[in-house]
Formats: sequence, C-alpha cells, structure tokens
Amino acid sequence: KKMADGEPRGDICYLDLLADELLHIILSQLKPVSLARFTTAYKKAWILVIQDDHVFWRKHCQDYYNYQQLPKNNKISPHSQILLQRPGHQSYRTPKTYKEAYTILREQYGEYAADADDSRVPTLIARAHRAWEVYKNIRTDIPLNPGAPRELCHKGERKGVSNVVFSIHNGQDLQTAMEPAFGGFESYGESVALFMIGLHPNHTEPTIMSILSNGASPNNNLYVNKEGELFMSTRNAPFEDEMLKKELVKPGPDVHLSWFEEYVRRLQEGYFFGWEKKNGIFSPFSKGPTENHSVAVTNGVKIELSSRTTGVSRDGNFWFVYSVRMSMVSIEEQLQQYNELSSAEEFKPITQAQLIQRHWRFVVNGVRDEMSGPGVIGEYPIVSINMSEPFVYQSRTSLPYANLPETTCFMEGGFDFIPGTLEQPTGTPFLARCGRINLLSDLAF
Repeated sequence: KKMADGEPRGDICYLDLLADELLHIILSQLKPVSLARFTTAYKKAWILVIQDDHVFWRKHCQDYYNYQQLPKNNKISPHSQILLQRPGHQSYRTPKTYKEAYTILREQYGEYAADADDSRVPTLIARAHRAWEVYKNIRTDIPLNPGAPRELCHKGERKGVSNVVFSIHNGQDLQTAMEPAFGGFESYGESVALFMIGLHPNHTEPTIMSILSNGASPNNNLYVNKEGELFMSTRNAPFEDEMLKKELVKPGPDVHLSWFEEYVRRLQEGYFFGWEKKNGIFSPFSKGPTENHSVAVTNGVKIELSSRTTGVSRDGNFWFVYSVRMSMVSIEEQLQQYNELSSAEEFKPITQAQLIQRHWRFVVNGVRDEMSGPGVIGEYPIVSINMSEPFVYQSRTSLPYANLPETTCFMEGGFDFIPGTLEQPTGTPFLARCGRINLLSDLAF
C-alpha cells in the first residue's frame, strides 16, 4: 500500500493483512521457539495463537513431550499434572493452557526436548515418555521412582549419551522394591533379579543390575563405553577386558533409550514368557521367534528351550542361563505329526511320559563340552496330555567368554523319556530332542 502522495507507509505490518486462514497455515509450520518469537513481534499472530491454544501448542506438547491432556471440567488427573524435579524436593504443576504446559515441560526437561536446530520429532523426551507409558500399562505391579533431577541426569552423561530415560523414572528403590523391573530367574538355588537402578549422586552411570539372593555383589549389566556403545559388563568395575563385547544397539546419544524402546516393543508384542507361577516372578526368557529359542516335539513330548545372557561371571567364566519348558501335545497333534512324518510304524499315541535323564552339548568357538545326568534339578518330571501348565525349570552353565565378533556359542541336546512312568512303563524309552539355540542373546540384561 502507498499513501496518497505515492510514498510507502512505514507503520504497516503486511502479515497483519493476511487472512486468518493463511496466517494459520504459516504459524502451524513453525517450531515452538520460532512460534514464540513470531507471536511476540506480530500482534495479529499473537491474538490468533492465544485464541487457538488447543490447535498450536497441543501439537508441540504431544510431539516434544508426549503430554496430551489438560484438566477436563476442572478435574485433575495424573495425565494432566506435570512433575517437577528439583534438588531435594519435587512438586506437581497443573497447567491451564497447552502453551503453559509446554513452558513447564521445557523448563523441566530442557535439552532433552530437541536437537540443536529444534527440529527432531519425536524428541528424546517424547520417545522416553511413550516407552514408559507402554511399560507401565503392561507391568502395573512395578513401583518406580520419580524422575531424576535434571542436574543429576546431565552430571551422569558421558560423551553426549543421554540419560533421558531416567529423567522420567529413575529406576527402582531397592529398599522397597518387591518385584524387579525386568523379571528374574533361578538356577542352582540362587535367584537373580533384574532391577533397574538408574542414577545416584555417587554413581551416575545408569545401570541395570543383577542382585543375587546369596548376598553376592551386584553386577553392572549395561555399560556405555567411551564411544557411546552399549555393552554388557561382567564386573562391578566395567573394565574393557572384563566385558562381553556384544554390541546391543546402534551407538549414539540415545543408546539407553534405544535399548529400552526395543525391550518395551518386545514386551508389548509378547516376546517374553512373562509371569511364572512356579517361582512367582516375571520370566525374561524369550518365546521366539529368535535364535535364542527353539521348539521340538518328539512322540508327543514338547520341549521349548530358551537362553539369556546375564552378564554374571564367576572365576573368569560367564553364566549362560537357559530355561526349559516341558509339556505334551494333544493326541490330535501327535496324529498330525505322525502323518507328516509318513512313518511306517503303527501310530501309538502317548498320553503320559516321565523323564529319565538329560543330555547337553555346549559349544564355544568349536570347543565342545558335553554332559549327561539323571533327572533335572533333582526331579524326574512327568508330562501328560492332561497337565494344566508345562513343567518349567531354569539352569545355567559356566563357560569361558570370548569377545570376538565371530564368537559362536550354542547349546543343544535332549532328554530320555519313558512312556507311562518309571514305576509303570507302557513303552520303550526314547530321546526327546531339543533344538539348537544361540547362547548369546541379541537383547541382553
């Protein structure tokens, strides 16, 4: 526009002349920092954003922090409150607008909100919130600590590796925790519980630990080295020559978060066996499909074998822990398998069988270690088509570790069964085979 004498006017803000619809499109493309600066400079844009707080700032709260819900009808819910961590105390804030919520969240989580150019979506903190949300919806029995204060999170960061996971929940309190966050297992009378420890003022490297029931020292199981690579350690002091150098996730600033996201994804997809009635703890063993799990059926006896690398070591050797599940398939399934094998023998269904002895072969880089013995963990279990749940036992083997990428480490074997029982056999003994599995887990604790 020009004045009547043809001179341009210097007091006109041309953006204020845009239709609301066009200005709305422009504003919706801006990142939070740019949006705040823009609305400060242009009155019409400021008024539009104030009027449409739900449209503009809600998206940023969701994308950057996974915050989605303001109080409804003045009713405050856990989803609408924001926990603020400060040294020595914590408090809750309940924002009235999404812009206020964004400001509070930015104050709380700061650098976790985005990368240098403020353009990452989803951000580290949003990813961490979503992962924790899924985890807590599944493991509702796990009490968790509040998030670690910002100062503690940044104090513990190494080489730019983010501790964002622990800014939301700083692990578990070992003084009060009854159930480990990642489950546990038993072998040879010892229980190994997998707790998430998080950050501590005197020990700022976040860890997931194995706590042994016999009072042995905890072992740091997850460790970030100088290159930002996540490895599984075997001692309290994670020296490089005392580590199983198995890279778990791609190195980077979000290495802890990437590991936790992968664990949560598998948890959500039913990757783990879950709650075990026998020992009353969540089983961390996988039920496939993976090279750490196998299923084999012989004469109706079904054997599932799973392994888990633990990071626990004794006398320079690793504990490779495995879980065995024994059951018997139905007569219909036995008949189907018989037809698939095209056996010349007459079909004779087995309704019950008892274990006699076990046979294992462990191989590390071509070196074999074979063993056989009567029963399993001092028992001679009976499987039948009427059993309500499988017989489950967990055990371990101690083998020298190798830290080369080409390491091969697997186990295979089987169990001798007799139809009927040892006291009243109804047939001749047979070998129920176990499929080969890799002892090195692709997701370690």
